Amino acid sequence: RGDGFVDSERFGYITASYELAKGYSDTLLSIGCWNYIAKEDREDASYYKVVISSSDSMAKFLQEVVESCDKRYKKILTFCNRSKNRLNDRDVMPLNIIKQTYSLLKNLRIADGYFVNSIKKKQNAHVKKVNHYLNLIEKHLNNISLDMHSQILRRKLNITLKELSSAYGCCTASIRNLEKRNDPKYLKILKKRAQNKLQRCKQLLLDLKKFTTSDLRLVTVKSIKKIPNKDIKWVYDVTVEPNHTFISE
Repeated sequence: RGDGFVDSERFGYITASYELAKGYSDTLLSIGCWNYIAKEDREDASYYKVVISSSDSMAKFLQEVVESCDKRYKKILTFCNRSKNRLNDRDVMPLNIIKQTYSLLKNLRIADGYFVNSIKKKQNAHVKKVNHYLNLIEKHLNNISLDMHSQILRRKLNITLKELSSAYGCCTASIRNLEKRNDPKYLKILKKRAQNKLQRCKQLLLDLKKFTTSDLRLVTVKSIKKIPNKDIKWVYDVTVEPNHTFISE
């Protein structure tokens, strides 16, 4: 049998049956509550905790599962409120998303160096942090217009003097003079490049936000084991333990 639990940092269900724990996990996932299974060895036996993870899942669990008359309701409510302002849950973005986000920040010259250590150490980052910087990028791009002054447009999109001088066929030092004179040929080149870069940046931003704001949840795979399968001819999914999630074709 199983029962609910609330300890100093986590809450969910606990049972001595691994099969029941998997059943709890699947049921919670079916209502949109992300969770993971943690094994706890005690003197009398081994127990399995189905732990609710992420602030959104905690709030959903409180709303749809816990009754207000339950003596643990207030404590779980406290957990939910505290979780909103903390980055200690397991909702992370992979390194390639972080690299693309940081590359976009650098390309627009609005990077503050936040992701440098994560990239250097090949670490993941919390989705809230990634979305924070994607929102900064979106705000920056939305404030750019092709009709703004050429110097401001060039700087906001970080279009280099070298790039423009090469396209114009002049030395780098001449670009500022052309800019001051509103040279028609120069303005045409600048606006064309600005338009192309703005479109590329907006498309990349859209692709990244589709991923970071989706219902996908990610876990780090630490090891892979091949298990002999003698009785069943075909296997269509790969189970990820201890979360009891799976990758399927």
